[in-house]
Amino acid sequence: MQQKKAGLTANEKINRVDILLGMLSSPETPIDKILKQLDLLPEMSDALLNRANSSEFALKHQIERVSHAIAVLGMQRAVQTVAQSSHQNPTPNISLQGPTERYDNVPSV
Repeated sequence: MQQKKAGLTANEKINRVDILLGMLSSPETPIDKILKQLDLLPEMSDALLNRANSSEFALKHQIERVSHAIAVLGMQRAVQTVAQSSHQNPTPNISLQGPTERYDNVPSV
């Protein structure tokens, strides 16, 4: 009996998104490998389906399969969609480090 794997850590998610972007950017990558990677990142699959079903394409029928969404979007738009989605839905537990002193004395609005 297989144990259900817990959710992805922040680093695992970042690595999987990077792998997915690389796969989408390579014309030699078979679609079945891309779809397997997307199975591990359901929020990216949702983003692709949402964009393919958006008014941007004005399709008569709703797209329900990710493979169809990728075909409608094309690889370039699929890459853009995944990249934008990964930035709009930041992974929790990622801390951005950097200088914060310059913001300490900023008056509140």
